[in-house]
Amino acid sequence: YGLGPLAVKNLSLLVRGGLIVRRNESSYWFNVPGTAAIYQSCEKAKKEIVAFLKKQKFKEMLEQDMMKKKLRFPKLDLGLSFHIKNMIGSNILCRKYTTSGTLLHFHSSFEENDQ
Repeated sequence: YGLGPLAVKNLSLLVRGGLIVRRNESSYWFNVPGTAAIYQSCEKAKKEIVAFLKKQKFKEMLEQDMMKKKLRFPKLDLGLSFHIKNMIGSNILCRKYTTSGTLLHFHSSFEENDQ
């Protein structure tokens, strides 16, 4: 592919360091070692939070009540607040401000079959 010896050496160094992963003969993916634990923690927390809301009569819950819940799998404790914000940013949850407090509910684009 016309790579010089310095480029090949640098690519080899990055592959051995785990910062890039070979995708196929001519391309690579960037990699950040150690991110698998964060991803797994987010996925498990998301499933638990979805389950909390599905158990509610109207599939909504006050945020203050949600914050009292304990996650069953806190392998990597990022905090429930982080996971709620992550789900809001992913268009899974929405906040609705009421006189009783902030209400969490599923975003209109979220399909329960996704989980």
